[in-house]
Amino acid sequence: MNSFKWVSIILIIVLFAGCQAKRQFEWPKVQRKEQFVQHKYFALVYDDTHELAKWTSYSLDSDEVYPYVERSYNYRQDPKVSTFTPTYDDYKKSGFDRGHLIPARDMMFNELAQVEVNYMSNITPQEPSFNRGIWRVLERNVRRWANQYDSVLVVTGPVLKDSLPQIGDMTQFSVPESFFKTVMVYNDTIKSGIAFHIPNRKAEDSDIFQYAITIDSLEIITEMDFYPRIPRKLQYVEDTVVFEHWRK
Repeated sequence: MNSFKWVSIILIIVLFAGCQAKRQFEWPKVQRKEQFVQHKYFALVYDDTHELAKWTSYSLDSDEVYPYVERSYNYRQDPKVSTFTPTYDDYKKSGFDRGHLIPARDMMFNELAQVEVNYMSNITPQEPSFNRGIWRVLERNVRRWANQYDSVLVVTGPVLKDSLPQIGDMTQFSVPESFFKTVMVYNDTIKSGIAFHIPNRKAEDSDIFQYAITIDSLEIITEMDFYPRIPRKLQYVEDTVVFEHWRK
């Protein structure tokens, strides 16, 4: 085999390895006995008590912001969840949207990502004016930040607690009173984090920053550790919001 062929093979291996490594992302600390599920493009913990995901985690890169495939509406059971998730029909006549935790729009860069994002484990009951209003504004900003900073780490979920109202026919599942999202930029030039805690109802206006808090503050509300692998010397990323990183 000549040297040109050897060089070509090595380049293919390197490129393939790089593509595989790109899909690595951070996720919150998984507690003992929690049902952890990892798909190719995101991870989650599924809560059997509420029959909802406790959180979902993924990374979004700038080259994934623009859609390359059509959006799919093929909602289906998550094959990696050991128990049954609520079905598409469980939402009928409930008055709630089938709200994505990871937006379908963020997973339009290939067909597998579009399949995974429509697993019912990624769906939650969201009040329509919330889902189509302030929540959508926040989702658009996450894509803007991914484009601006090349990549962001995102954790999203419902705030789960005792005595939440439930809906569903075949499967009973909780209706959260609020949702959260954390966004982190972690690159060579900027390390910055922000969190949002938003009630599951119509917002008076579309200013997402009225709901902005530190990641540390959200950890107290949710009793979660969102980024356990961050070095102690970078703790300021979680206990401070540098608004100029997010408003521009």
